[in-house]
Amino acid sequence: MAPTAVLRAPTFEGLNYDDFQKVGACLRLKAAHLFSPQMFLCFRRDRHGRISVNEFYDYVCRHRDLSEERINLSFYDPNGDSYLRENDLESYFFDFIQNIESLSALQEDFTHFYVFTAVRRFFFFLDRHGQRRLAIKDILASPVFRELQELRGSEWDEDLPSCQENWFSAHSSLRVYREYLELDGDQNGMLSKSELARYNNGSLTSLFIDRVWQEYRTYRNEDSDVYEMDYKQFLDFTLAMENQKTPQSIRWFWRLLDLRKEGRIDATIIKMFFDEVLRGIEAANQPVDVSCEDVCDEIFDMVKPADPRFITVKDLIKSGVGDTVISMLIDTSDFLSFEQHEAEGEAGT
Repeated sequence: MAPTAVLRAPTFEGLNYDDFQKVGACLRLKAAHLFSPQMFLCFRRDRHGRISVNEFYDYVCRHRDLSEERINLSFYDPNGDSYLRENDLESYFFDFIQNIESLSALQEDFTHFYVFTAVRRFFFFLDRHGQRRLAIKDILASPVFRELQELRGSEWDEDLPSCQENWFSAHSSLRVYREYLELDGDQNGMLSKSELARYNNGSLTSLFIDRVWQEYRTYRNEDSDVYEMDYKQFLDFTLAMENQKTPQSIRWFWRLLDLRKEGRIDATIIKMFFDEVLRGIEAANQPVDVSCEDVCDEIFDMVKPADPRFITVKDLIKSGVGDTVISMLIDTSDFLSFEQHEAEGEAGT
């Protein structure tokens, strides 16, 4: 019998600090910052004080790529202040599409909607203070930009489910756009309250929909004299609904929950929102044995706010259950799912 082959780990190639400095001395002055003592200490070291050559090489490649992207983004900065406005980033994406194989085949009449879809993700997650401009350095350092760069990767395959889940994929942008078209019953290019109310099979409460109209920008339809939501606002709405665990999403919903604009919500406000959830459950003929008081107490127990009298947005984010609390207060289906999960958990104990 032939001997079994033994698989050995590849030989570790490392650099100690003296060798690290020697390599840096051989390169041009503009690369000196990559071979500083501070840079060396940023990497893991083995028991001999050496850093991995491969890890350092990967870092240098990423640094080079980001430098190229910084230069590229700077071409779209007409003011030269290292910030991009919405129309600047839109211009970037119109050119970006032409260089990505999976996007270059998009139908021409959909191209504008793809660009709007892509740009809104950057502003939703990075424009925290509503300044309507993004620092180029913040764009480059963001998880959103890393998600975008996946489209350039050698392993990108639009047919893979993991790739289709990427917000910037053609599949994802078409999914959101088709949902908008399906909700737009009168096909006037805008969504009324009643049309948005059909979202998620009509499980959102009327109070929640009313608050969206009160807090976020809508446009008056000159024919019907009612205010309606455009596609860009729908993108923000979708991003909030699909990313409820993120601080950005929780802050988006907080504007709706904070009825008095006091920076806090108390039991009265929570009961007001949940009362609408109960009405929705009753209308769907799916009654549950629960009261507003019980749910209010449960929410306070879950969040554990710093002050037991009220909840702040900071409390909601810190609790780690902000998404659960929000869904309990705005969506009848989500609350029923939560109750079922709780019941199954109690039955299993």
